[in-house]
Amino acid sequence: MDFLKRTTLARMTPEALAAIGPAAETLARAESLEAHGLSVRARLDHLNRRASDPPPIPPE
Repeated sequence: MDFLKRTTLARMTPEALAAIGPAAETLARAESLEAHGLSVRARLDHLNRRASDPPPIPPE
């Protein structure tokens, strides 16, 4: 085999994303990795929307 592409996946808790996400977004944009920065921003926006949603109403 002449070429092997390695792919790395990272899994983190919502708390970890909230803690390092802004720095990851800044770093991605500084390295001209716009799509990576946008991906982090989308995940942070989703996390923030979930945090601001009212709690579900339990069934009676």
